Amino acid sequence: MRGLADRVVCEVLLGLQQRCRLDGVKTKDSDLRVFVEHLRRQQVARLEDYVRAGPTVGTLPALVTAVSTHSRRAQSSTEDEVGKDIWDLALFGHSGMLDFTGIRQKLAAAGREAVGGRRLAPPSGPSRPPHQFGPGRAPPRRLPDPPLARPRPAR
Repeated sequence: MRGLADRVVCEVLLGLQQRCRLDGVKTKDSDLRVFVEHLRRQQVARLEDYVRAGPTVGTLPALVTAVSTHSRRAQSSTEDEVGKDIWDLALFGHSGMLDFTGIRQKLAAAGREAVGGRRLAPPSGPSRPPHQFGPGRAPPRRLPDPPLARPRPAR
């Protein structure tokens, strides 16, 4: 790992450790050597700056993905994640990703901010009256209760 920035060395080692510990995967030394060589050629200051190069099949892409993911998760927090449009749910104790990029409604965006722990601005415009039915309108009728179940006669 000679020639890499100290931060990149730490990120790669942390990612490898988590890959072995959590995923139970053994890393081939040839894959690690190729990955480090790519990092050295690109002279990245952080693992996030790495642009994927090399083969797209085999075990090297899986190594790069796992090391990058574990390193990113170790440096992230839930407070950092809620400001993004795509959340990594592993930081919240769940699996998968949650993508907010397709949501264009203001109310949904406000809901995302509320879930993220941010304070919402008060709504603008006239406020609604405290009663929801309006003047001269009755509340909706309540449906009758279902009939009681009758016991079946014994045979």
